[in-house]
Amino acid sequence: MTVDRFLCADLQMQSDSPQPPVLIVGAGLSGLTVAITLLQNNVPVRVISNQPSRGQYFRGSVVVPRTVEAHRFLGTYERFQEVSRTFPQAVLYGLPGGTEVIKHFSMRESQKSTPWLPDATWMLCPQYKHETLLQSFLATEFSQQVQFNHELISFSPASNEATIRNVETGDIEAQQYSYIISAEGAHSTIRKQLELNFVSDLVGNAKFILLDVEVFSELDTTIQHFWGNMSEKMVGLWHSSGNHFISFMTGEWDHQYILGGLENFIELFREFTGRNDIVSGKLIAPITSYTPTIRMVDRFSVGNTFLLGDAAHIQSPTGGQGLNSSIQDAVNLGWKLSLVYHRLSPPSLLETYHEERFPVIQEMLLRTTKLLDKTRTAKETNEALKRGSDTDQLGVNYRWSSIVLDEVNEKATADADTSALTTAYDVNPEIGAILRAGERAPSANGFLDSSGNVSELILLDLFSIKFHRLLLFAPTSEVNLVKKAIEALKAYPVELVKTAWILPQGDISELDVGFTGSILVDNSGSAYAGYGLQGRVPVIVIVRPDGVVGAIVKEVEGIGRYFAKIFVSA
Repeated sequence: MTVDRFLCADLQMQSDSPQPPVLIVGAGLSGLTVAITLLQNNVPVRVISNQPSRGQYFRGSVVVPRTVEAHRFLGTYERFQEVSRTFPQAVLYGLPGGTEVIKHFSMRESQKSTPWLPDATWMLCPQYKHETLLQSFLATEFSQQVQFNHELISFSPASNEATIRNVETGDIEAQQYSYIISAEGAHSTIRKQLELNFVSDLVGNAKFILLDVEVFSELDTTIQHFWGNMSEKMVGLWHSSGNHFISFMTGEWDHQYILGGLENFIELFREFTGRNDIVSGKLIAPITSYTPTIRMVDRFSVGNTFLLGDAAHIQSPTGGQGLNSSIQDAVNLGWKLSLVYHRLSPPSLLETYHEERFPVIQEMLLRTTKLLDKTRTAKETNEALKRGSDTDQLGVNYRWSSIVLDEVNEKATADADTSALTTAYDVNPEIGAILRAGERAPSANGFLDSSGNVSELILLDLFSIKFHRLLLFAPTSEVNLVKKAIEALKAYPVELVKTAWILPQGDISELDVGFTGSILVDNSGSAYAGYGLQGRVPVIVIVRPDGVVGAIVKEVEGIGRYFAKIFVSA
C-alpha cells in the first residue's frame, strides 16, 4: 500500500471520528513542538492547556544551535529568526557604586558559522515569544487551535480514556484516544496516574529568585547586567522586549522578604547595587523563589502514553538545557509516532523513544548538576556563568540505538557495547572526524547543481521532519551503484524517502540514469569533509526526519537493512 492510500484512509477516519487520535496535554514548547511534528505528517491532534491563556514570562530563553536546527526541519525557522536575537554579551559592575564596568564576558563565546554549522551561536528568545510563534504556526498552517482552560482531571492507563473539564463552563467530557502525550510540566497528572517513579533530589543548598518586571532606565538593552558574585550574592538584569526585563538573584538574599512584593525587591536591589536610577514599573509575572532539584521518571512511555519535557525530567537551570532537551524529546517522538499512526512502521518503533532519549537526559542531568556546583562556588562571576560546547547539544547522539545502522565505521560495533551514559552527550564533534550513525547530520554549502550553476542551497535545506533523506556520496564512475540504489528505493514511498546524489568536487557529467532526486556537486568540498568521507566513497548516508544520521552503509543492500528497522515489512 502506498503512503497516499494510507493518508487518504486516515483522513477519512478523521472525518468520521469526532475526536483526533492524539491528545496532547500541555501547550508549552514541548507540547506545541510535538503537535507541529505530527500535523506536518498529517496526524490529527488535540492540544489542551489548563492555563487561561499564554503567559508573558521570559523564562526558558536560551536556545542552543541544535534547537535552532530543529526549527529548520519543522518549517518554523524563519518565524523563529523574527522573534529571537543572538545571545547577548554581559557586563559586571564594580561594588560599591554599581556603575563602573569592571568586566566584559560571555556565557557562551560566540561561534562563527561554518559550512557544517550555519546556526552556530546561542540565541535568546523569551519563552512566551517562542511559544507564541509555534502556536501561531499551528493556527495559520493547520487551523489548529490550543484549547485553553481545559483541564485534564483523570486518565485511565488501561483504556487511554481522558476526562477533561472545561474550566470556564464546568462541562466535563470523557473520550478515548489512540495516543496521549503528557507535556503538562512537573505536576503531570498523567505521570502520577501512571504511577511512574519521579524521585526528587535537592541539588546542594543553592536558592534562586526570578522575576519578570518593567524597568525604566538608561540600561543598554543589548547586553546583560550583573552585580556581585555567585558564591556570595549576585543579581542580574537582562532585557526581554519593550520595558520588560528579567531579574535573576542568587546567594544570601532574604527570599521571604523579596517574595513579599516588588517594593521589597527594589529596596534590596538598590541597597546592594547602589543603582537608584533604575526605576521599576509593574510585575509581569509572579516572583519565584526556588531551590534546584533533579528529577527523572524511570520510563518515558507506557503503552501508548508518552511523557515529554518537564513531565519526564526536571533539571538545574544552569546551562539552558531544559527547554532545548524538551524540544528534542518532542521531535524524537513525533516522527516515530507519525509513521506508526499511518501504519507504515510497527508499534515497536515507539519503544525507541525511551531507548534513545533516556540516556541523553540521564547524562544531561549529571552535566547540569556539575554546572550548578561550578556556578555557585566560583569566585568570579564570569567564570561561574561560562558554558562549554557540550551545552550546544551538537554532540548529543544515539549511537547505541537499535534503529541506527553503521556498516562503515569500525568504532560503531564498540559503541554498541559501551554504556550509553558515557557517550550520549559529547562535546561538539570535530569537522573531518569520522561521522557515525546516531550522530547529528552536518550541513554543507558551496554546491553546484547538475548543470554546473552555483547553488545557494545548504545541506540542511534537504532535511525535513516529514521524511528520511538518503545521501549518495559517489562519483559518476559509480553509476551502477546509483542505478541499484534507485531500484532499491522503489520499495519505499517517495514521500517518505527522498534522495540526493552528492558528487565530489570537480565531477560534473551528463548522466541519464533515471535519477529523480537532487544532484549536487560538492564544489567547496565541505560535504565530503563534514561527513569525513575523503577517500572513503562510495558511501550511502540516510538522515532521519530529526536530523540524525540513521545509517551509514557502503552497499545498496544496507538501505534495506536500515529501513527494515523503521518500516513494516512489505
